[in-house]
Amino acid sequence: MVCLAGLEPALPLKVLPARLLSNMSAEDIDLLEELVLEIRQVGKRPSYNLMVRVIKQICSIQPFSAAQLATILERNPHRLQEKYLKPMVDAGDLDMLFPNAPKHKKQAYIAKTDGEVE
Repeated sequence: MVCLAGLEPALPLKVLPARLLSNMSAEDIDLLEELVLEIRQVGKRPSYNLMVRVIKQICSIQPFSAAQLATILERNPHRLQEKYLKPMVDAGDLDMLFPNAPKHKKQAYIAKTDGEVE
């Protein structure tokens, strides 16, 4: 993990369920920590484009629920969903695991790969 001067370690990863992190490679965990640090370095109001890019990168690792993303990014889950996740799904940047049931209790978001066709 890269430690930037004056920033705390990426603590949100420690509050994720162990089973979630156990499915990830060390490289993916490092990437996740770097993305969290990037958001923290910017402060409480990162640009919309930065948040979209980071969310897309996180969701390219594996599917994450809105609550998990909110924990990782230290954001309000409802606000994250309304401001970023829903627009990203509508724009075709993210897919929902259960597209026909948006409020499914196991709903999660995954980034579309460049080669995917809608």
